[in-house]
Amino acid sequence: MQLGHHRARRYSFHASVELTDLRSETQTKEQTSDLSLFGCHVATPNPLPPGTKVRIKISHRSESLEALGR
Repeated sequence: MQLGHHRARRYSFHASVELTDLRSETQTKEQTSDLSLFGCHVATPNPLPPGTKVRIKISHRSESLEALGR
């Protein structure tokens, strides 16, 4: 099995995520598993289609970050 090449180093990072599909306003609560300069991996049983516009809120300990993305 060959691992894919990533644009930036990934770091293990586990935090709570609120993910909102901006088109349908559907919200799910998930977990991150890693973080890099270009984004994070959100483990979800029902992945959104590539390119879906989302609002993400990542919460870890007493801090949180909100951003828009795809």
